[in-house]
Amino acid sequence: MFVLTVKHGAMDLPSRIAELEPQLMVEAEMLHKAYKKKRL
Repeated sequence: MFVLTVKHGAMDLPSRIAELEPQLMVEAEMLHKAYKKKRL
């Protein structure tokens, strides 16, 4: 049972990443801007 769950989770991971990616990109951009401001 555990192996089936892990396998299903691994197969679903790329689609989960695709769903989350836009939000991750927004957060990464915000962090990058905040970092650049701190350095100036």
